[in-house]
Amino acid sequence: MNDKAGLHALSRRNVLRQIAGASMLLLGNSMLPRASVAASAGTLRGAPSGALNVAVASLIDQSVDPFYQTGGLARTIGYHLFNMLFRFDDRGQRELDLAETFDISADRKTVTFEIRKDATFWDGSRVSAEDVAWSYETFVSRNPPQGEVPGLKRLIHSVKATGPTTVVMTLVAPTSRKTEELTTWWNISSKAHYNRVGAAAFRTQPMGTGPYKLVKNQIGAFIDMEANEGHYRKDRVPLAKALHIQVTPEVTTRIAQLRAGEVDIIDSITGVQAMQLAGDPGLKVFRAESTALLRINFFDLQRKRSPWTDIRLREALTISVNQAEIVQGLLKQGKPSPNAHVFPASKGYNESMFPVRKFDPQRAAALVKEAGLQGFSFDIFTYPSGSYPSLPEIAQALAGYWQAIGLSPRVNVIEAGTFIGKEVNRQMTGVGVQSVAFENDVRQTANWLITGFQWGTTDNFPELDQTYQQMLAETDSDKQIALALKMHKFCYDNYLFATGPWSNSQWAASSKAKEWIRPVGNPYTTRLESAVLAVK
Repeated sequence: MNDKAGLHALSRRNVLRQIAGASMLLLGNSMLPRASVAASAGTLRGAPSGALNVAVASLIDQSVDPFYQTGGLARTIGYHLFNMLFRFDDRGQRELDLAETFDISADRKTVTFEIRKDATFWDGSRVSAEDVAWSYETFVSRNPPQGEVPGLKRLIHSVKATGPTTVVMTLVAPTSRKTEELTTWWNISSKAHYNRVGAAAFRTQPMGTGPYKLVKNQIGAFIDMEANEGHYRKDRVPLAKALHIQVTPEVTTRIAQLRAGEVDIIDSITGVQAMQLAGDPGLKVFRAESTALLRINFFDLQRKRSPWTDIRLREALTISVNQAEIVQGLLKQGKPSPNAHVFPASKGYNESMFPVRKFDPQRAAALVKEAGLQGFSFDIFTYPSGSYPSLPEIAQALAGYWQAIGLSPRVNVIEAGTFIGKEVNRQMTGVGVQSVAFENDVRQTANWLITGFQWGTTDNFPELDQTYQQMLAETDSDKQIALALKMHKFCYDNYLFATGPWSNSQWAASSKAKEWIRPVGNPYTTRLESAVLAVK
């Protein structure tokens, strides 16, 4: 099979009342328009010019190491500096990137890639098959590993260079979906550059192929990049010559920076603030629909610690959350979700299989009492996120819901990189409130339920691991989807985690940023090379 085409601690009511009530004074008669703007295909692309200034809530650990970023918010860095064998196009579908072609053997266990011959690193050296193979080995051997590495190693046996531009990947088991079950790939960097600068320097002075080159990275403050005018895809050569991304955790400060003209785009706006900004004739709001899910993880369930093994506690925590109130009072957008790791726009999604749980605080309180858990104390951990708005405020609301049914939660807001790092290494306890990004297929998120994957709350359930292996062995697409749905339904029926609403992602921009492509389902601040700046 040869494929040359693209593939793919306040109470919750006080929190909601204070945020919604106080902010409503700013609205006037404004309405939130659907202002997601895409750069036109006919945009004339001259030499990059001008500077684009962006403010984001977080870049997590702000690592520029191509082989270690602790979470999705780091994709703002990785996407612009590096490339992989595949990428996701603007429709959210997988397509070839540094790979020009790939061929799958008859037994479906060997995949042969040909690397683009026009692809070069920032220093002008060509990307070789050896760079690809070396990058894989370096990626999977990082310690601590990135969260997706255990799942990747479960699928890939080896990656070898067999010619100047030929890479052979040997799989552990036959691929059932043209390698689409490999939801994680890896950034590709230069082995020669690594050998020249050394391991320590490489982690802060990498070499990439992305549309932007690294200029300066000041952890916790900003990252500066400049256009890579030699990028092999002319449609990804940046329109802005300079890119400055600064970290501004507070949304009110980001809004002030936007209004003052200090930045051109800000991320993570929601609720009344988004409505207010959209009503300003000098600003615009870009939107990507249903990009993120609020996942509420029960970390101690993975350790089989009582009382988390009691399904009554897990059900009580799930059905006592008033998702409609969060949507209406905090987010001002989005919609309630079932306690399953699925998205309504995902291929294979079955709404009748996953009805949203009825908000039932009376039953929840009765379950807590029946389990003898009144007054049970536990921690809620969360972090400021650019991919899901108002996580700390929502965590406070959750604490209010759970206090109302007789429990004693404590909210802990920590730095995003610390949260993800502890989660990946199974060092979290209690409950975690986090954002998970859109996936376009229920088979993709089924990968996230197996033992050893990042979230850690569904480890060691043989029902999940065995069904996953059946899915990998199956070649019929409809049967694969049925098996994936079986995994999601097991989690749903057993309350292995709870969820909050599906959320849209929204950004505000000044009139300087005329156009900007927002890929389908993408909650991260990416595709900045497509931003069209107004000519002064």
